[in-house]
Amino acid sequence: MVRSHSYWDILDAGVLDITMATARSNQVVGDFLETRRILEVAAVALAAERGSAEQLDNNRRAFESLEEAAKTAELNPLAEENVFKAHPAFHAAIFGATGNTALVKMLRPLQKALQTAMRSMTRPDHHTMQVLFNHEQIMKTVTNRDVEGARAAMDEHLAASLAYIESIQTS
Repeated sequence: MVRSHSYWDILDAGVLDITMATARSNQVVGDFLETRRILEVAAVALAAERGSAEQLDNNRRAFESLEEAAKTAELNPLAEENVFKAHPAFHAAIFGATGNTALVKMLRPLQKALQTAMRSMTRPDHHTMQVLFNHEQIMKTVTNRDVEGARAAMDEHLAASLAYIESIQTS
């Protein structure tokens, strides 16, 4: 007996791989992005409010790594893998600065699942520099302890990610 997809563990890599090959892939990516928006807009505000000097410095360094990876990938598309590693590290640095260990633990499986889902959909030539700009705005607002600015920057980033996914799904 095959169980309804509502029983599937969509965070499991095997289940996700199979699901991404079905007509439900768009819904799954949309669900992940919605979940990210719920978690990350609040998390970035907490990071701006609570982050220690060391944690905010980690955020800055994570952005610098992402920036270096993005610039390298723009010159050499084979280096795009480095962006796929630096991107979640940036978001992990933000979650780490919240001081909320439950959020940090929740992020890991979500990041892995979203990265698996997005990898097959992304076009490196299109979005790397836009992602870099969005992340720079997030980093600046967090390190300047601008809580509302951080919320707005993260919300804008995630809205741009959703618009990007929608554009590649229709092309």
